[in-house]
Amino acid sequence: MKCRIAAFAVTFGMLATAQAQAQAQAHERVLVDVPLSISFPTKINNVGDILGYGSEINGLYPVLLHNSVVVRLPALNPIIVIGMRNSYILNNNSQIMYFGYTSGSSGDISTRVLDTKTGITVDIGKIPGYPSTIGTSLNDSGDIVGYAYSPTGRLPFLWRNGQFSQLPLPVGAPVGAAYSYRSLNNRGDVLGDMSNGIDGVSVLIWRDGVPTFLPMPTPANRDISLNQFFAFNDKDQVLTTYHDYHYVTSNYHILTLTTPPIIDNYIGTVTSEPISFNNLGDVLERYAYILNGSPGNGWAYRLTNIPLDGIVSGGHTYQFVDAYCINDNVDVLGKVYQVNSGIIYKTVVYKAIPAPVPQITGLTPDRAIPGMPSIPVTINGAGFDPDSTVLLNGSVQASSHYLSATQMQVVIPASLMAQPRTMAIKVVTPAPGGGASNTQYFNVTVPRATILNINPNRLFPGAGAAQITINGLDFDPGAVVTVNDTYTITPTFVSPYQLTAIVPSSVTDTAGSYFVRVVNPGWSNASTPAPLTVALPAPIISLISPDRVGVGLTSLKLNLYGPYNYQPTVKVSFNGGAPVTPEAITGSRVTVPVPSSLLSNPGNIMVRLVDSFEHGGSSAPATLAVATRPTLTGLTPNHTAVGAGAVTVTLSGSNFEASSTITINNGAPLAMAFVSPTQLRVLVPSSVTAVKGNYVVRVVNTGYSNFSNPQAFTVTP
Repeated sequence: MKCRIAAFAVTFGMLATAQAQAQAQAHERVLVDVPLSISFPTKINNVGDILGYGSEINGLYPVLLHNSVVVRLPALNPIIVIGMRNSYILNNNSQIMYFGYTSGSSGDISTRVLDTKTGITVDIGKIPGYPSTIGTSLNDSGDIVGYAYSPTGRLPFLWRNGQFSQLPLPVGAPVGAAYSYRSLNNRGDVLGDMSNGIDGVSVLIWRDGVPTFLPMPTPANRDISLNQFFAFNDKDQVLTTYHDYHYVTSNYHILTLTTPPIIDNYIGTVTSEPISFNNLGDVLERYAYILNGSPGNGWAYRLTNIPLDGIVSGGHTYQFVDAYCINDNVDVLGKVYQVNSGIIYKTVVYKAIPAPVPQITGLTPDRAIPGMPSIPVTINGAGFDPDSTVLLNGSVQASSHYLSATQMQVVIPASLMAQPRTMAIKVVTPAPGGGASNTQYFNVTVPRATILNINPNRLFPGAGAAQITINGLDFDPGAVVTVNDTYTITPTFVSPYQLTAIVPSSVTDTAGSYFVRVVNPGWSNASTPAPLTVALPAPIISLISPDRVGVGLTSLKLNLYGPYNYQPTVKVSFNGGAPVTPEAITGSRVTVPVPSSLLSNPGNIMVRLVDSFEHGGSSAPATLAVATRPTLTGLTPNHTAVGAGAVTVTLSGSNFEASSTITINNGAPLAMAFVSPTQLRVLVPSSVTAVKGNYVVRVVNTGYSNFSNPQAFTVTP
């Protein structure tokens, strides 16, 4: 980064690309006052350190503002600073390079580097035969370029890792050509020039020590002016000034070292001069204007074509009247005048507030049909800035504009939607802060298909190739059908709502759960998946016998019946437990023992047939009820005389049901009257009372082996 050490106001400069131009105009800003103890500020680095000079009766002395504290820099002895305001350079690692006469010897100039973080000063030394070394540029790695001087000539040097070296001249360089190293960037590339006094000045770059001439065409009626301003940044951009033959006006251009190189000439109708050049490609410039009674020195200042005036801060309006430097955060160091205040001036940093990194969460819409006219797309997300721009496949879109911190908009031109394609969309916010968002994709494609159902959606293993019908929406004549995203089938297009496809035997030969998609032409244009099963039908339980038993059985054989013959591999699961191997499988009947542990407590048992996936898997459940047995506690009356005829008896107990029946001597069930779960009435027939003896009475509830304990009924003589 190069800063012009002069008392001129700052503006942000012309940029080489549309993206860089948006960058220069970036963000909300605030004015931050610089302490009055810095009389002449000269440089601001990326961490906010300000280099400058304080003044006292004997002259100027160097100072550094770091962490809001102004520190007087040491090491002025034995160095006597010459051209004080041009001899100190600050990098982004808080290193300061300075040069001056060695005490007591006016012909002996030394260059030193002060590390302000450690307080260590290093003298870079001398080249034999040259009593003076003058550094002219310092990068963030501490590399220095400059020249050594003696009464007989000058020798350019590169100082790196404590060693001096000279870079080679290009092949074919004129004999006796004079050359200089002017600037170097943070990659260590060196920019310089060569002149033989005949053909003018040639500009060179040394990359990895190899020299290359740069194309620097001079505008008509103008000469290159390397002494006025000549800088090189980390974006491979070279900035050079030009002046006319009479030195009345001057302008500049930027050369971007791409293949081929890009040259941006900034030739206006009035003189414009760069002041500072940063690693983002921003240029601070001044340009001529008519004073009209305003304070200043005949110059105005601007960012691109935006004047740096009318700045409102703290209820006052300011304009720049002096300028010094710009850093990579696009912070401007300069002096402002308070408009309509008389003579109120102050030194400030015109600080850009860092923008957030933009993020995209979605596009509305996110696709279009080929052949559509231009369409506006809303970009939804967060962290958008008024200076954000939209990149479409890497190119800045002039149609993009800011809606809010959560929305941008860009127009997709019809020319890009003539054929199916995918376009990458990003939002880029310039520094300070900012950056590039994640990528979202806009698809020009036919609509995405929707599958409503597949018929049949179950195929039998080993059945060979089988046809399925797919019903849905938005099927394209060019659509294909995929199975498991692996097998691709060309279907028969019936209509936009129906396709037929032949599922190959390579799929139906293997039982399994598959999924089917319809894929219309275009990138990522597949439907959501629909299931397709290759397996026998699931086994079915039509009924079980018995389906209700009394609690407490020690063993039970259960029969399950279905509509078709069961596979010999089928088993039975009770309440989801481990499958039990049947005792017998006879056609459509399965006989299986029920674990006695399940019969010891009342409740419902879920019974399923289970088999391999190929044989259909698991059936729907059937229910086996384990009921609480009825309890009989008494009969009223519990006896009668022989020949008494039919007698009504009341039965007392518990767990009686409306469907309960009564048996005498385990004979045929008798009709009864249900009174409550604890009481029943039954008419003992005359056929029983006609014969004397003891009879056994039981209550029988529905289900297998679901009867009560016995109670005695006596017919006496």
